[in-house]
Amino acid sequence: MGLASLDSIDQRRQVAASQKMNPEIKSRIHRDFPPGQQIDVISALNRLGLKDVMAESQYNLDNTLSAILQLSKGNIADVYSLVEAAKNDFRDVIYWATLEPGNQD
Repeated sequence: MGLASLDSIDQRRQVAASQKMNPEIKSRIHRDFPPGQQIDVISALNRLGLKDVMAESQYNLDNTLSAILQLSKGNIADVYSLVEAAKNDFRDVIYWATLEPGNQD
């Protein structure tokens, strides 16, 4: 199997994984990132799973992914570093997002 086939298989896996992603998160990815980066963003976000958030809660996972996208502001390098931070403690990323201007009560 050639490298091109491998890339195609990986891309198909990422597309399949993105189909399970919350529609609001997918919309944000499409809005904030150019088409050439969207698969990479989805791949990075898919490194986080229910096992990485408290109570294995889909709600907590969706909040974490939304916070990463909010904080990254369309910068893929920031997505990678925020995913790593969230794997360490997802609550940090959610907290940082609340500190963003316009998110405080």
